[in-house]
Amino acid sequence: MSDQEELIDRFSRSLDPVDREPFRRVAEEALAQLPPATVGPGTVYRAVELAWRGFFRPPDGPARSELWVTQVRLRQRASLAG
Repeated sequence: MSDQEELIDRFSRSLDPVDREPFRRVAEEALAQLPPATVGPGTVYRAVELAWRGFFRPPDGPARSELWVTQVRLRQRASLAG
C-alpha cells in the first residue's frame, strides 16, 4: 500500500461506512489532479483532508469537542510537515 493509499485509508476510518468508498474516489481524483511538480507530503495531505471535509459529519455531544481538538492538532502537524 502506498503512502497516499494509507493516508486515504486513515481518513476514511472516521467516516460513516456508506461514505468511505465515495470519499476514496473523490480523494483519489483530487490526488490525480495535482501537478506532478507539486506532489509532496504536505500537498497530498491537504488534498485528502479537503476531500474528507466534504464527507465528515462530527458526532453530537461531548465527543465533538474532543474530536475538534484532535483535528486541530492534525492540521498543525500537517502544516509543519508541508
